[in-house]
Amino acid sequence: MQQWTEIAAAMGWSEALDDTLNGLRRCRMGFCDVSTEALAAFQQHADRQREGDVRTDRARIRDIALEHLFTKTRPRSLWQVVISADSLPEGACFNLATWQSPPLTAGQDSQLEAQTRSAPDRSDLNIVIRPKRAFLADAGPSYFGDATPETAPIKNNGPLCGWNTPLRLSLGTFPWVYGHRLQSPAPALAWKSNAAHQPAHRALQIASGFWQAEGNLRQDARDVVAHWKHWRSAIAGPLADNQSPALRLEKQLLRVQGDEHTLGLNGPRGFISAAAFNYIQSRFAAFFAMRRALIRARHRLIPELRTLADQSPDPCIAARRPFAPLARLDELH
Repeated sequence: MQQWTEIAAAMGWSEALDDTLNGLRRCRMGFCDVSTEALAAFQQHADRQREGDVRTDRARIRDIALEHLFTKTRPRSLWQVVISADSLPEGACFNLATWQSPPLTAGQDSQLEAQTRSAPDRSDLNIVIRPKRAFLADAGPSYFGDATPETAPIKNNGPLCGWNTPLRLSLGTFPWVYGHRLQSPAPALAWKSNAAHQPAHRALQIASGFWQAEGNLRQDARDVVAHWKHWRSAIAGPLADNQSPALRLEKQLLRVQGDEHTLGLNGPRGFISAAAFNYIQSRFAAFFAMRRALIRARHRLIPELRTLADQSPDPCIAARRPFAPLARLDELH
């Protein structure tokens, strides 16, 4: 319950979650699934943000790419995915329709007038379909990782859409999914829906699994630890350089005198809003807390979860010893 409350507050749908929780309090014990109901509340919230007509295909590509990762590819790490775009449906490229006027002989002024004409008046223009990347490139050095090596440009089903580095998405810290974009609002909150596809909802479905038993056990914790170590190393400088009296680090969270979305840390890899910093810290803590609880209760898990634990490549689970990173956020350092 606490995880969902924190998530909804950070992402701006607390009111929808409160309505859902009020309904759950009237349920009989054992017949209410908080996570399912919370995800449904978020889906209704996210579905109100619709793609414009010319970008509706972007929602489809984002959604089917995330579905492919979640249900088919199942990479070793869903917490932080690094994958070649050509292994995803349609190369993670969406089709953007743009209007382009044919060459005119009347000069640049007439051509500019045609290009800026309203849609109903564009009957004399050509519609050009241009492939565009459905996700931002996050290939350079960032707070979430080192630079990824460039590869040959990828071609999928025709035109090139610009992928010459792997796609990198940090789904464990959704909606802050890119290590170079840690300002507020979170970039993935702009993942809009169309009539049939809700990419933001699907991403939250993946992210919420990390603080639930099955999703946590499926994730190799070594990748989360590697991400955690890089994050802590990258933010050490900005934390040490902070001179603002409005920001104070307390129990590994930034206490802010003012707006946590506009105040934050400045560093060589970009600005980190206090809201993003606190949210990311809390996501790591939630993952490690669940992993510790599962290890301690392993002998009491249902058979399906014990099987997942037995199959896990995580040496800490295999050895049945306490996992190294501590569970409480104020102990993470």
